[in-house]
Amino acid sequence: MSDHYLEDFLGRGFNGDVFGKRSRIEQIEFGGHQFKEVITNFPDSISTKSVNLVDHRVGSIGGEILSRFTLFFDYPNNVMYTKPNVTVDDPFNFNMSGIEVEHTGLQWIKEEYSSAKDGITIYTNTRASDYGTINENYQNSLKTRFSLVPVFKILSVRPNSEAEIAGLKRGDKIISINNKNADRLSIQKIHELLKSGEGRTIQMKVERNGIEMKIKFQLKKVL
Repeated sequence: MSDHYLEDFLGRGFNGDVFGKRSRIEQIEFGGHQFKEVITNFPDSISTKSVNLVDHRVGSIGGEILSRFTLFFDYPNNVMYTKPNVTVDDPFNFNMSGIEVEHTGLQWIKEEYSSAKDGITIYTNTRASDYGTINENYQNSLKTRFSLVPVFKILSVRPNSEAEIAGLKRGDKIISINNKNADRLSIQKIHELLKSGEGRTIQMKVERNGIEMKIKFQLKKVL
């Protein structure tokens, strides 16, 4: 592990929240490829107590590396084959926001819609919408439907991070990010936004105790 690291929330395991250190290792080989400056997690001893019972275990290969390959499993012969995909040479980017986001379930929303003559469908929902105002010509033909959409909340906030300084807290429900409704995003897309580049401004609308608030901060490289 590098001398440069930070204490952080690493995720959730079978025994609850996992804490430890995040750092970068100089080099690792996997699937016939050499990877450099790989972001690596070092869970604390309490979090790894159960997996340490496995003989000859030295660590885990996570999604940051596995996502760069297509995997093939030969179960009868206990063999895994890997084929690099187009992301194999992408840099290892760190979440620069200081927050971890989780998908907490689904909710129903009410939407009104009208099909435009050019084939475009315009939607508005019961929350503050980012889709603009529906043209008067369509108001008489509005229809209502209910849609099941994902709910995202902030799972953790790293102490002294840009997000904490801006006022975000654990449990905040995310309504929108950079003027895009959160329920139109995926957890992968949200993670990409939070890694998208040092200095980028992130504007979030969140709900806390039934009150909506807008919070803005910039991504800052710390690792």
